[in-house]
Amino acid sequence: MRNDIRKILKVPCENISAVTGVDEYSKKIDLLDHALMMVQSAIYHKDLTDLAMDNSVSKSQLSKLDTGRPYQVFVELFYNLVYPYIMAHNYSLYSRFLNIIGIDSTFIRTAIKESGKYRREKTETGIKIHEAAVLFPFTLPLESLATPANLNDSPVFDEVLDSIDPDLVKQSILTFDLGYYNLDRFMDLKERNIMFVTRIKKNASYTVLKTYAHSSIVRFRNGLTLRLVSMEIDGEQKDYITDIFDLPDLYIHWIYSQRWSIEIFFRTVKTYLKIGHLISKSINGILIQIFSALIAYVILLMIQASLSYLMGIPEMIRLIRHGIALPVNAINVTGNGTVKI
Repeated sequence: MRNDIRKILKVPCENISAVTGVDEYSKKIDLLDHALMMVQSAIYHKDLTDLAMDNSVSKSQLSKLDTGRPYQVFVELFYNLVYPYIMAHNYSLYSRFLNIIGIDSTFIRTAIKESGKYRREKTETGIKIHEAAVLFPFTLPLESLATPANLNDSPVFDEVLDSIDPDLVKQSILTFDLGYYNLDRFMDLKERNIMFVTRIKKNASYTVLKTYAHSSIVRFRNGLTLRLVSMEIDGEQKDYITDIFDLPDLYIHWIYSQRWSIEIFFRTVKTYLKIGHLISKSINGILIQIFSALIAYVILLMIQASLSYLMGIPEMIRLIRHGIALPVNAINVTGNGTVKI
């Protein structure tokens, strides 16, 4: 498995090193060895210090990497893996239905006071990871942004959305929760022809223009006209607003329900890939660990696509940690680092 991970990381790390000159910082431990060690630590749930010693890296060298090698190269490595992976899947195959993209955030505890107090639990310091991810037909992180925990979620939404490939956004439906509720934002999305589905606030003020089946056409105080879908699912009232007028009511509910996939993604990286509570004493080290976990997740997706039968990411991690070989077909990496699947 280590050789498979190294094979996937090799070309992207070499390309980033050539462009940034990052390996001039540490000739003994180049970016490939550093990334490999970080990804192994996440997947195998091994203490980083112990793993470093296994690779003949001293504690002082590890500390130097933690503060000296800029986290931005790990961000770049993440995107160098994600977007070729998207292209490898050939989205034209899915042209008969739209992708669903979810945007959400999660809190991660840290040991650094400067990282910000969490608004809901002010006794805890930490950061937030704001994530955009393809939720259907499969869950894949697209854009990741780290902010202090006390920063409001809503302004970050636009930055995350604008970072996504516009062509992918055009063939997708966005879904997000009430933390991003903003009528001006909805107006902007509609004017840009970006489809979205979200919940409506209970105290929202609007005028009903037309009603049919479980839907109503409503106008808000800023002149925005949207569709309100209200239906009872399993004895619970569900109310959604959307700029999609031509899909059945139940489809709107189904689209929003896919948002749960991003919660599962957060739980996977926090619980299984060891970033639920970060103990590094530097912001740079924390961000290296976070993006290493995201890199590990994408690598696991690549390996998952090469398995001889379907297996979930948590199950793969459990087998790896118990030393049980995965049923992996040959992993072929092209010249630009794309994994053939």
